[in-house]
Amino acid sequence: MKNSTDNKKYLENKKKRREIYNSKEWIHLSRLKRQDQPLCEMCLKNDRVTPSNQVHHIKSFLTKEGNIDYDLAYDYNNLMSLCTDCHVMIHCHNDGRKKRKVWEDYYEEKNNLKKND
Repeated sequence: MKNSTDNKKYLENKKKRREIYNSKEWIHLSRLKRQDQPLCEMCLKNDRVTPSNQVHHIKSFLTKEGNIDYDLAYDYNNLMSLCTDCHVMIHCHNDGRKKRKVWEDYYEEKNNLKKND
């Protein structure tokens, strides 16, 4: 069981995430992402065609200190369309951290390519 400090930090971070996810900017941006990419990007990488129903931040917009990086939160290039199963796998499965790191590396590579164009 988590101690009270961990629980307090979890609740604070949850509140900060809600601030982003309830904002008009996020609602608009996530709809736009799903319109542009209606299929799950992870499933496509595995030769499966699955409709997306969620939008995921590749790199977390919460810093290690628990602050919100608004630029990262609303960065279209930091988003990926996912199905529920893939989103759960990224966040909850034992290999979720490894999977998240793979997609963070993908984000970095994608942004470096755009800078070099």
